[in-house]
Amino acid sequence: MFRYSAIVALVAFYFSAVALGEPVYADDELLRQQKEVYDVLHHVDQADIAHPKFFKIAKEFDIETYLTTSEHGKDFYNLWKYGKVLPRGAVFSVFYPVHVEEVKALFKVFFYVKNYDDLIKVAAWSRVHLNEFLFPYAFSVAVYHHPLFRNIRLPPHSELYPSLYFHNEVLQKAKNVKIQHDTTETQVTVDGAIIIPANYSHGYQHYHTDDEWKVSYYTEDVSLANLFYYLHLAHPFWLRFDEFELPLRNPGETYLWSHQLRSSRFYLERLSNGLGEVKRINWYHPVPVGYHPSLTFHNGLPLPHREAGSDFGVFYLIDRVRQYHQRIFDATDLGYYRNHTGELEYFWNKKGIDTLGRIIAGYPSPAHPTYYGPYESFSRSALGFSPKPVNELKVVPSALEFDGVAQRDPIYWSWSASMLGFYENFIQHLPQYSWNQLVNNEVEIVSIDVDPITTFFDYVDIPITNGVKIRDVNDRTVIKARQLRLNHKPFNYRFQLKTDHDVTVNIRTFIGAVEDSFGNPLDITENWPNMFLLDFFTKKLKVGINQFERSSLRAANTANVGLYDEDFYQSVVDAIAGKRKLEIPEQFHGYPNHLVIPKGTTGGMKFQFLFFIDKYDETHVIHHKSRLIGDKIYADQPQGYPLERPPIANFTLLPNVHVEHVVITHKEFRDINRTI
Repeated sequence: MFRYSAIVALVAFYFSAVALGEPVYADDELLRQQKEVYDVLHHVDQADIAHPKFFKIAKEFDIETYLTTSEHGKDFYNLWKYGKVLPRGAVFSVFYPVHVEEVKALFKVFFYVKNYDDLIKVAAWSRVHLNEFLFPYAFSVAVYHHPLFRNIRLPPHSELYPSLYFHNEVLQKAKNVKIQHDTTETQVTVDGAIIIPANYSHGYQHYHTDDEWKVSYYTEDVSLANLFYYLHLAHPFWLRFDEFELPLRNPGETYLWSHQLRSSRFYLERLSNGLGEVKRINWYHPVPVGYHPSLTFHNGLPLPHREAGSDFGVFYLIDRVRQYHQRIFDATDLGYYRNHTGELEYFWNKKGIDTLGRIIAGYPSPAHPTYYGPYESFSRSALGFSPKPVNELKVVPSALEFDGVAQRDPIYWSWSASMLGFYENFIQHLPQYSWNQLVNNEVEIVSIDVDPITTFFDYVDIPITNGVKIRDVNDRTVIKARQLRLNHKPFNYRFQLKTDHDVTVNIRTFIGAVEDSFGNPLDITENWPNMFLLDFFTKKLKVGINQFERSSLRAANTANVGLYDEDFYQSVVDAIAGKRKLEIPEQFHGYPNHLVIPKGTTGGMKFQFLFFIDKYDETHVIHHKSRLIGDKIYADQPQGYPLERPPIANFTLLPNVHVEHVVITHKEFRDINRTI
């Protein structure tokens, strides 16, 4: 069994502070492994043509002997031997219990391999014989969590399955280019890549989704989608971390906090487009917003759509969802939940937040598993209106049943808001932080200034090559979709902090709205759930006045997204050829830096930046190591502190709190470099 510190607490992703270690470069062995992991996951639907060496390995590998002689291979062996595995060509979703059982069994085979060579042999066999979606998923979760493979980067999900992230029109043009050599409306770059323009959903769906199309550039941003998928890999609800001796800290609290962050950031984007707060789900009323995805599964089957005003009626899951919803709400309202024996147990305390999150997400918890049920999976299935499966092998999941795709459906955000309603109802019963708990008299804030901020849309080319079949093993055609994405010019914070002795402090930066969608001023004591944590860092201060700057590019919760699949793959190939070195990044993923700032308006929109400075206590820190944030130390405080609960009325009067109003101006692409 393995013990290592690569835990996925999303809080560390948002609260990273002190980086550890020096730059590390990939050696020859890691380069070989990195290339093979990418190769084995690409064009899985053409396993007999693409990367023939894996096809050869699969044919020569004695999987039966391997599984029957492995302590952890017998569960999967029984499924495979008796024809209980999902066939190739079928649709897979982790929200279906039978599919999850196969994933668990296959994950164990991958996770307990003795070395990398065994891993790639099992992967090569799976690539040929198992479902084209289920195998890469189980393999990715295992590689993500296995301590031996921590430095191996996994391909973006959007580049493995472009048809889940780009409209049919785009994929059809890609096929026309490949098959019929039809280059209409395409471009060719200097390095030979074929570029196809790609729009967001608003190009076709204004009338389907009311005003929700206005934020489609955000909800359909591919970098954000890949982040959400990686977050799922980091902590899938079915993975029992204790069984595999993987460290796990407050997964339920992390789950709730991650949704709080998503929701607060989305709210700022809505305000930038004249939209208000997201309406929560009423399980007894029709679903107000429709969704027509124009996306397909890898086998060509279209994703289900939903008409605006769809009535749950006699939908086969709705009664259960309503029961689970009411039971969870009652628990937060009463302060008691039912444990495994059905007895009431008090949980209006700090640990209760984690228990609540576990109940909602379906993680292992002290709560009664059948009484509260699989609330998340059932509720998302119900909202997606996916048809009742003919059988376990013929499922048609909705977009809501895929992390990374779900946020494209406007109702996802209403579901998330409803789920956070449980949290907000619960947290109201915990005591507020007092003035004495929050105050830091050791540091005086002389001034904090923030540059005016400019946002714009720029172009990005995203590989979709894997969405089109190759002609033969020598086919090297590269196809990319070109989209406009939201971005902003880098900006700086300028701090002047005064202290009468040397001290180390934590500095947190939140961004929030000044007014709601009706122009009413917002008070932080009520608007605290919509304050988005933008940055967090630790700073050593000397006696006297300390002047320093902080660049937005260093924001702790972000990662620059620029090296896409083919670019990274080529860098690996070049490193193998000795043309360059490949540095192992400190963190593989993060919140896309280009999306961290809301769009604002062309006339300029005012936002408030809130800075909270408290003392750094080296006796209360956590050393965290994960793919999401790298190797970091962060403060051992509640996730979202101090705004994870309603603040005191005079919170902004604290001497260690500063509020700065900043104007965010959006410029058209053609105007971005103009100075007047």
